[in-house]
Amino acid sequence: MVSGEEPFLAVASVEPCATADVESGGAIHRGYTAQDLIQAVQQTGQASGLSNLNMTISSDSISGAIITGSGSYNGVNWSGAVVLTARDGTLAIQPVSGNMFGLSVPAQQVVQQIAQIIGTDPSNISPGFMVDRLFTCSAVLIVDGRSV
Repeated sequence: MVSGEEPFLAVASVEPCATADVESGGAIHRGYTAQDLIQAVQQTGQASGLSNLNMTISSDSISGAIITGSGSYNGVNWSGAVVLTARDGTLAIQPVSGNMFGLSVPAQQVVQQIAQIIGTDPSNISPGFMVDRLFTCSAVLIVDGRSV
C-alpha cells in the first residue's frame, strides 16, 4: 500500500466574458450581459406590469453574482439588489436590499414579491440543466453546467 494523495485529473478553460449560448457533448455554457437578462425577463411574459427595467451585474466574482436593478412594477418604482448563486444544481436568488416608495423593504418581503412575479420559489430556480458553476467577469454572468 502506497501512502500519499489520490491521483486526480483537473481541467481548466479560459472562457470569454461575453454573451454565450453553447451546448457541446452535454456541457452547457451560458453568458449573460445585463441587457441579456433584461430581455430574458421581458420575453418570459411572467413579469407583466414590469417596465423601465435596468440591471447591473457585478464586475468580477469567482462564485455568484451581485445584481442590482431598478424599474417600475404596475406603476410603482422600485430598486434593489440580489445575490445570485448556484445551489445544488439550481440557481438561487437571495435578495439583500429593496426599496419601494423611497422606503427600505425587508428582504423577506422582496422574496415573496419575486416569487409571486416569476411564479416559482426564487431560492430554487431550474434553468433547464444542472448548474455546476456561476461567476461573473467583466460584468457578464457566466453559468456553466451539464444536461441531465
